[in-house]
Amino acid sequence: MYKSLLGYPHKTNIFYDSISLQTHTEEIYYRISAVDFRSNYSEYSDVLELKKPDKVPPSPPTFYDFKFRKNKIQLAWYPSDAKDVVAYLLYKKMG
Repeated sequence: MYKSLLGYPHKTNIFYDSISLQTHTEEIYYRISAVDFRSNYSEYSDVLELKKPDKVPPSPPTFYDFKFRKNKIQLAWYPSDAKDVVAYLLYKKMG
């Protein structure tokens, strides 16, 4: 679904827009149409898809089970639901 950024025709061919980077959406889409002096609208342009930089950290994994076995500990967790997680780091505190 597209919405008009201004609600009225813009008179120049340069437009500045600001977007929130604190969201999980990875893309933003734009398209434009031309308007003449009689308020006739052209067809829309092709869609311009822009990739937003990833600024939101992934959600953390959640431990759901652990077991002691002889000299070992087994840990189980639900992974992060973020699509761009590539690895998990597990730390152990001694003492």
